[in-house]
Amino acid sequence: MAYEREYEKLRGGVREIYRLKLEGYTDKNIAKYFGIPIGAFQNAIEIDGVVKDTYDSAMEILCAKLMNVVMNRALGTDGATDKEGNPIPPDHNLAFRLLEKIDPRFRQKEEKRALITIEQVIREVSAKKGEVVEIDMATTEVKDG
Repeated sequence: MAYEREYEKLRGGVREIYRLKLEGYTDKNIAKYFGIPIGAFQNAIEIDGVVKDTYDSAMEILCAKLMNVVMNRALGTDGATDKEGNPIPPDHNLAFRLLEKIDPRFRQKEEKRALITIEQVIREVSAKKGEVVEIDMATTEVKDG
């Protein structure tokens, strides 16, 4: 394999991968830390079981920590204060955006529209009847074919 030596470095440094990811390091910076190309690191995440499991576990914990920070800000329980020391109220906009993500009842429903022109309808009907249709912008006529 092209990156076997790099994979060995990463397998030996799974604790460091875990620590760095929890600290919020980017994949590029983790690769740089190990002195390997970013492509080797990304391949290892995809195909090397030990590296993948370590990376995925760290990402799960990092995401949970970030979600807690966001949730606390949305609820106003993060202890944030303004310049005068007054508590900052909950962020209603953030709270609503979170609800859209985590609760299906709050998801935006997409409007589904079908744009069908009269020409398309005429062609479709004519095709089913086996007729040839010529459509002119000024007039519409159906000719037997």
